[in-house]
Amino acid sequence: MTAPGRDPRMTDLEAVLAEYWPYDGPHTRETVRTAAEMVPALLRYITNGTDPVNGRVTLETAGDVHRTVTALHKTVGYLPQLLAQLERRVSDLAARGLLRDERDPVETYLGRETARDVVAALGEVLPAVNFLSARLADVQRHSTHLGTAASSLVEGGPR
Repeated sequence: MTAPGRDPRMTDLEAVLAEYWPYDGPHTRETVRTAAEMVPALLRYITNGTDPVNGRVTLETAGDVHRTVTALHKTVGYLPQLLAQLERRVSDLAARGLLRDERDPVETYLGRETARDVVAALGEVLPAVNFLSARLADVQRHSTHLGTAASSLVEGGPR
């Protein structure tokens, strides 16, 4: 059932996710790849929908900004686990000699070296992700106290 004031075309998020990407699986290379590809597509949609023109409607109130920041904070919060899982998988594939570097597909040594570079780079990303998460938590904590004065709301969005 659609909540009052909500676009009737929008369905329950959990139902949409369960149809295409059920949390408990089945997980396949295709479903995980497609889900990963949806992340930048959705961020692009949000970026377009919150530009200076669209944002007058989509971010009509401080509550809209807060809900968006909260969702972004939750999104970033999943990255450390995902990065660690990617790091472990690359390390495992390298340890089993299953990786090749396309620059020299015959030599497995180069594949292991490149895998070490990938693992090191993933490890270097983690502090930046943690920093971003902490800053978004600050924004979320502050934005929860903001309200939008009723006098600033006009039909079609804030001025």
